[in-house]
Amino acid sequence: MDVEELTGNYPRLFHMATAGSWPSIAAHGLLPTRDIVASSTLTDAERASVLTQPRPRPVPIDHPELGAVTLRDQSPLHRHILETVLVDTTVPQWLAMLNDRIYFWLHPKRLTALLQSPVQASWEGNPNAGNRAGS
Repeated sequence: MDVEELTGNYPRLFHMATAGSWPSIAAHGLLPTRDIVASSTLTDAERASVLTQPRPRPVPIDHPELGAVTLRDQSPLHRHILETVLVDTTVPQWLAMLNDRIYFWLHPKRLTALLQSPVQASWEGNPNAGNRAGS
């Protein structure tokens, strides 16, 4: 599928961010997790943990420039499964690729399914949730 066919079939893109994150996104743009973590005040060990291990739950960060940030969980990813299915790449390399990207959905049904997942539903209702989401 080329760009014209893609945009013809799907003229809108959808992105999920934590409630209240629009002011930060408008000011700083959508940022991949890697960039958010790199410019945060997390320790080297915390950065490594967030970027090289699948995140089983959302990770709130108090960022010096962006304010409250929520890094999305990667709960569908399980290290032991990834180790058996990845070819020519390690789990940390795979996670680095994921954390370098920003994700969009082409159809609202896919976004709705994600929003209704148990982890997202419980997190979005959390009063301590941050106001900006990373991938």
